Amino acid sequence: MSKQKGKLKLCVYFNRDEYIDREAEKLQAHGDILCGKDKETGTSWLAYNKKTRRIAFLTNYRASTPNIPDVGENPPSRGELIMNWVKTDISREEYTQDVFSKLQDYRGFNLIFGIVDDEVFEITPDNAEELLQDNPRGSYLYHISNGNPEIVESQKPIFIQPGILYGMSNGNISEWEKVELGTNLINQSLDDFEALSETQSDNDEEEKEPSDAQDSISEHLKLDNYSKHCIDKILCSKQRSYPWNLPETGKALFFEWLSSSLFVQFKIGKKFCTVSSSVLLISSEDLGLFRERTYAHESGFLKSFFQEPSLGSQDVVLKFIHENR
Repeated sequence: MSKQKGKLKLCVYFNRDEYIDREAEKLQAHGDILCGKDKETGTSWLAYNKKTRRIAFLTNYRASTPNIPDVGENPPSRGELIMNWVKTDISREEYTQDVFSKLQDYRGFNLIFGIVDDEVFEITPDNAEELLQDNPRGSYLYHISNGNPEIVESQKPIFIQPGILYGMSNGNISEWEKVELGTNLINQSLDDFEALSETQSDNDEEEKEPSDAQDSISEHLKLDNYSKHCIDKILCSKQRSYPWNLPETGKALFFEWLSSSLFVQFKIGKKFCTVSSSVLLISSEDLGLFRERTYAHESGFLKSFFQEPSLGSQDVVLKFIHENR
């Protein structure tokens, strides 16, 4: 998160890997809450409340660790954790306490939650608690996991420091080669975005002062183009890791290799793949854009293995402007 003019206050890049026969509603507005929904549970994997500015998203945790609880056949949906944050006005402290009290009820998960609010401070893990108590409208993000040994043992969430790009898959933050690839590509794209912002700002100063409406249209167009670029060039990457760089999760080596690209295609025997890509952006001027692309995968392993991600895909784009509070 950043408050510098021309930079993005928040950027989230998210690939959802799931069985293709598990139906989901596409991204849409449910009142103030923007999200796609799992039809089976009515919950989500990534949701944002444009009124309260609350955000939450999660991934599966499948790294080889004894911390992940054995929850049996029908555990509660991990998507509940997202909706319990974005749909309510529960305090950060109460929410954190509630999640930790239920860690052993859910299958393995990584959860990120927080608020993208008016103020962005020079905040660090050391001063976060003090600053957020004194400034309840400050932006923050936290990470909770029932697979991460540090979090499970301490029973405390990890603070996500602003101004740093974090990546996460199905292990801990910044683990796995595919995460490193994704963060490197995104860092390059952010440099291009910020350079474009600075150029546009210089041009605006030379020309007649634009209206607020023109500013909003221009900013949303820039966010729209950038979000599409991120999905096309980053989240749809099929570059896989070398076998010796694959994570050890207890799964077969060939399974891990097929899963090692940012865009995951069919796996042998089970129709499990990247079913959607999402990019959520909020500018320093408080304009927002949420893009979701859903994919139509070919049946059969060989066809799907060589299929281009864009074939049969559909985009949904929601644009919004935050109200002053």
